[in-house]
Amino acid sequence: MKKLTYISLIAFLVIACNSEEKESLDRILESKNIEKIREKRKEINAQKLEINSKLDAIDEVLSELDTSKKIPLVSTLTLKNEAFNHFIELLGNVNTRDMLVLYPQFAGTLHHIAVKEGQYVKKGQILAKIDDGGLTQQLNQLKIQKPCQN
Repeated sequence: MKKLTYISLIAFLVIACNSEEKESLDRILESKNIEKIREKRKEINAQKLEINSKLDAIDEVLSELDTSKKIPLVSTLTLKNEAFNHFIELLGNVNTRDMLVLYPQFAGTLHHIAVKEGQYVKKGQILAKIDDGGLTQQLNQLKIQKPCQN
């Protein structure tokens, strides 16, 4: 029972001492005494400086240990002229103003376009060349063989 009384007495004193510090600041402010208020301000300012110096020491150690801050935010590259030799194959439709339909004589890959957009063309004019993959040679051979059969 004595131990419980001593423990409660010590706890009461600790609580009372902590509340006195808060009350002392409140009492000083209520007293309207300029000298006491200035002294208390100097005391609190000294505590503030001490805490700031501790924070600076902590920040310094953190900056040494933290490797993520050492990564540069901006990087540069030296540019040089190079040939851009890339191509792309696309499928698409060509719409004309007069809705003309053009058919090639042979199917194949478009090799060369002989006219530009907006250019006037005439009937029979070559508009483009198509790589037919050897179909022209086969047609020529058939034309040569046809007169021989007669």
